[in-house]
Amino acid sequence: MTGALSAASQNAAPHRCDPPTCFVTVLPMSSLTNRLALAAILALPLCTAGAATAQTETIAVNSPLAAVLAGEIAQSRGLTQTAWSAFMAAAKESGSARVAERAYDAALSAGQKQQANQSLNLIRKLDPNSPRLAYERVLNEILEGKNGADHAEVLSKYIKDTRSPEIEFIKLGEHTSGMRDAGQRYALLRAVARSLPDDVRTELMLGQAAVASGEKKAALAHADKAARLNPGSIQVLLGAAEIEFSVSPDAAQKRLRRFLAKHPDNLQIRIALVKAMVDHAEPAQLERELRHIDKLGKRTPKNLLMLGAICERAQLWKRAEQFYLEYIRRTEAGEDKSQLPDTGYLRLGMTKLLSGNQQEALIWLHKVERGDKYVPARVKEAEILASMGRINESCTVLKSIRATSKKQRGEILGACAELLVHARRHAEATATMEMVFADDPDNTDAMLRASYYYEQADQFEKAVPLLKRYIKLRPEDPQGYNSLGYMGADRGINLEQSEKLIARAMKLSQNQNPAVIDSLGWVEYRLGKLAQAEKHLRTATKMSTDKEIAMHLAQVLFARGKAAEAKKILDKILESDPDNPDAKSMLKSNGF
Repeated sequence: MTGALSAASQNAAPHRCDPPTCFVTVLPMSSLTNRLALAAILALPLCTAGAATAQTETIAVNSPLAAVLAGEIAQSRGLTQTAWSAFMAAAKESGSARVAERAYDAALSAGQKQQANQSLNLIRKLDPNSPRLAYERVLNEILEGKNGADHAEVLSKYIKDTRSPEIEFIKLGEHTSGMRDAGQRYALLRAVARSLPDDVRTELMLGQAAVASGEKKAALAHADKAARLNPGSIQVLLGAAEIEFSVSPDAAQKRLRRFLAKHPDNLQIRIALVKAMVDHAEPAQLERELRHIDKLGKRTPKNLLMLGAICERAQLWKRAEQFYLEYIRRTEAGEDKSQLPDTGYLRLGMTKLLSGNQQEALIWLHKVERGDKYVPARVKEAEILASMGRINESCTVLKSIRATSKKQRGEILGACAELLVHARRHAEATATMEMVFADDPDNTDAMLRASYYYEQADQFEKAVPLLKRYIKLRPEDPQGYNSLGYMGADRGINLEQSEKLIARAMKLSQNQNPAVIDSLGWVEYRLGKLAQAEKHLRTATKMSTDKEIAMHLAQVLFARGKAAEAKKILDKILESDPDNPDAKSMLKSNGF
């Protein structure tokens, strides 16, 4: 099931100041003067006890430099559209490709592709040889999987000449994260970094890239270098330890223990050490570290949640429960407004479930009402109820979920219908799917699922219109043709039309889908084309281990007098599924 609800907003504190609204307006430049006419209107919030008011100050600007300043102010306040307009105006007036680059960056940060392209076109016009153009060309080639001898050189040249090469290198690392070959990515980043000054952020980025590419020794070397470049920074220490933990948990533990030998009361590093130990230490060792943490006594709700998760992973259920309960108590009391108690409810519910207490798990999961954990908690609650055979209650929980979209609502109801089908309550399953169509008549995924349920409920007449509508809405999808054709073949009706539908599905799937090939073999069997049926069903069984396809082949082999081979197929099915009623029935009907 996809999607999750966004975190619920917190209740506003009494007499708080509402978030400030800022406006930066760029007025068009006059074509009658060489001077730039810009007005930046900045709404500066003045907070009072009762309400938010605003004071506006108008600043007259008459130069490209001031336009750039207005753009920077707008960008710093998150007004990317206005920033882009200001930078573009300044670039056109001054003829500066560098300012046009600022417009390009503003458009990228806002995800505005059209404006980004306008900015690039302006850069091309102002400076066809701009290093930024070469940089973007190379970056696109890299992401398309193309190799170029000049790639590292071009990237290095551009990054070295920027105001903050270290920041630009981090951006390059982020931009290249989509490369398919992690080894090539690491080699590229390493080559670019050679021309840059030593920097902690660069080494940490290289360490992460080395981890992703499987270069363990290189990852450890980058982590160690980063730590040596800034030995007094806790954040750098944590970053280095995180890299080391990915390839050598022992190395991470050694680094953290060296720090703790000098600073034994540092809670952040103490928690990081427990995290590094969790998969490799004995419970007694973990407990010793946890007792040390208990003595420190300065844990935040965020720390408590992390400690609970660590103990949950280590299967220290009582300890996990202790941390989660304290987290819940303190967040319910409003100690940390950024943390929801609902997260604790979910984790405590999962802890109860994993430790074998389903009933208590249900109680805690049911308490989750807010945040992005709401839907996962409700789904898990429904799964538990279903596993206990309480199908009605499970469906009630699913149907009560506050869906954020028609698509999510359809998926939730579909899950309920699936439970009902497994319980052989096909009529109720189809009724549930009808609720989906009431909300979303053109939900094609629901159409396929509902058609199957109608077939299982022996309501073929309701399945056919759904599949025909599916084909109309998705004419290039082979599933609709295959499903409709197979239903006819399986019932032995409209066989010639069914064969045509399946032939269309074969063409659309380029003869590569074993389910479609199986359908073709089955309709050929129904039409008496036994040799062709055997050929296609043999092909399908080579492509898929689906038992139904194997039984179709066995049926055809019996019809062609190849009973010994057919029996071998059915015996093999019964080895893995001894109670398979269809296999047993076929053997019995053929004298075995």
